[in-house]
Amino acid sequence: SVWSLVFSPDGRWPAAGSDDNRVRLWDPATGDLVRTLAGHGGWVSSLDFSPDGRWFASGSYDGTLRLWDPTTGRLLGILFGSRDGLWASCRVDLGRCRRYDDGTLLMRRDASGRVRPVPLPAGLGPAELTIEPAESGDETAAPELSPGDGESVSVGLRIRNPGPETAYWLDIHQEREAQDPFLFTPPPRRVRLGPGETWEATGAVSYLAAGHEPQGREGTLRLHLEQAHGDPIPIELPIRGRVPELALTGEPEQIRGDTPTLAVRVRNVGEQALREAEFQARIHGRAGESERSLARITEDLIPAGGEIALSFALPDDLELGPDGQLTLIAHERSYPPHDWRFPELSIRLAPPPWPLYAGLGVFLLAGAVLLWYLRQYTHPLTRRLAAEPAVLPRLGLAQLDQARDLLRRTRRLDTVLTANDIHGRWLERALRFQTDSHADQVAWLAHRLGADWQRKEGLGPDGALERFDLALGEDFPLNLRGCSVVFPPTDWPAPDVLSGLGRIGDQPCLVLAENPRQRADLGQHCRTPDNWLVAPQDAELSALLLAPDPVGACARLIAGSVKVARISPYRTGGGVRKESAFFGRTRIISDIQYREPANYLLVGGRQLGKSSLLRALQRRYERDGNVDCRYVSVGLAPIESKLARTLVPRFTLFFALSAARSGQPRGA
Repeated sequence: SVWSLVFSPDGRWPAAGSDDNRVRLWDPATGDLVRTLAGHGGWVSSLDFSPDGRWFASGSYDGTLRLWDPTTGRLLGILFGSRDGLWASCRVDLGRCRRYDDGTLLMRRDASGRVRPVPLPAGLGPAELTIEPAESGDETAAPELSPGDGESVSVGLRIRNPGPETAYWLDIHQEREAQDPFLFTPPPRRVRLGPGETWEATGAVSYLAAGHEPQGREGTLRLHLEQAHGDPIPIELPIRGRVPELALTGEPEQIRGDTPTLAVRVRNVGEQALREAEFQARIHGRAGESERSLARITEDLIPAGGEIALSFALPDDLELGPDGQLTLIAHERSYPPHDWRFPELSIRLAPPPWPLYAGLGVFLLAGAVLLWYLRQYTHPLTRRLAAEPAVLPRLGLAQLDQARDLLRRTRRLDTVLTANDIHGRWLERALRFQTDSHADQVAWLAHRLGADWQRKEGLGPDGALERFDLALGEDFPLNLRGCSVVFPPTDWPAPDVLSGLGRIGDQPCLVLAENPRQRADLGQHCRTPDNWLVAPQDAELSALLLAPDPVGACARLIAGSVKVARISPYRTGGGVRKESAFFGRTRIISDIQYREPANYLLVGGRQLGKSSLLRALQRRYERDGNVDCRYVSVGLAPIESKLARTLVPRFTLFFALSAARSGQPRGA
């Protein structure tokens, strides 16, 4: 791409600068390329000719200007500068350069690849510098150089220039051997140090010892100060490296007690704190036995000069003999990591206190038995059942087993069962309910409800949802002839179970999950008024299996999940005709039956039991010889014609049920 284009004043040379770092000259008459000028290290972004057209200049992103002879293509000169106002220029054709800088603008690379400044013109002597240790003002600086392992401390040097010459390019470097554990980090380079000026140079030195059983070390930090126009000045500073060092105090000792232990005392004899230490013990109990590892012990901090006592628990089946030996290994987990190993340590054995052990054993055994019985009587579930026996059938299947065992041990099982009218056989059957086959579970439910049952074709993919149907008895209090029982696979989530059920039909469906979590998920999805699904939870299933009135418990379970209007006994159209299935209305019946004859108007929505109330009154008046009671359904016919056809031998109390017109409630 062309970035710049210019014509010479006489129109002879059009010159173009491009992004390939080159300048091209063209013949405007023929359009031919005359020559290509190379030398820039960046895109050529600007061009211009001298007024007489004898030379032209090119500017580039490499930071230089180059002067060219357009006739020959020769490079005449180079000019470059810095942001500090420093510059240098060279006439290539004359072999002469001029510079205005502080010694930093011109550099050359030596044979080793190191960049060095180009010396200033001859005649300038090297600056005479003085060097002395100085406080750096840094909090990490120390009166003496004594870094800890993995730590660094500041190194302060005060460098003065008392002479008349300016010093350039001041660097401080370390003369370091291959195995030297001290590493110096130099301060930033000082470009210029004028006469009478002082440089407070602050570097840092760190110490890195061996990882295995480290040791402190004293040595000399050898540095040298380099400048552009003088010989290096050597600097030597004493230095001492600090590390944590571990040593054992005494020999390992066996300690007898409730829990046999092995005691080891360890001291940090080094000059640096030990952090995040982990101790591992390996022990040989007797000759010929395999090595055993004991539980590890950790210590957050062991200060320099500090001592700790380690106590390792011994396995119950480990017997220490006179030839037992211990290997102790210590690891420092913080940076830098260290480790120490103390192998084949002799163990001092403790004499066995047999009489004390015997007495203690008897005492512990008696206390354990007493504590066991006390825990049975003071268990929260035992205390709760003793105070509220009615809680038993509401515990849920998961707690029934524990409740039975606690009540047996405290001799309260019969009392709690009697208080709840629960037969012991029902409890045992409920405890093994979840382990029975699905057919046995349905058979037991049918037995409890006095219902018949049969297996049906499975639902969902490949019939994975096992299904049974229950035929409920005539005395079932809800308007139901039967219900289904479905067992979903244990690994199915609730949405998959509901999808597999599809449209189960116009009768309730008991979904019996096999684990509490699945029951809870299904319970949340099934408790909606627009389906027939009933997913009993643990407590509800326990109540159904243990209730003295299982039919009523089942009716309450279904009524708690299914929309009442679907299962109400008043959906029969003609009202409830059996006293056993007639719910309430006792006060209303008494107000009508035991007062002087009068006219009554019953008003209410659909399926609220108006017809059932009238039927109940009719059944009661049929037993009264002084009242002739007749139930007449008027429908849409004129009420006069219905009444005219009714015989009235003595005194007749009429009840008429009329169909309300559109938008009005049905009245009686």
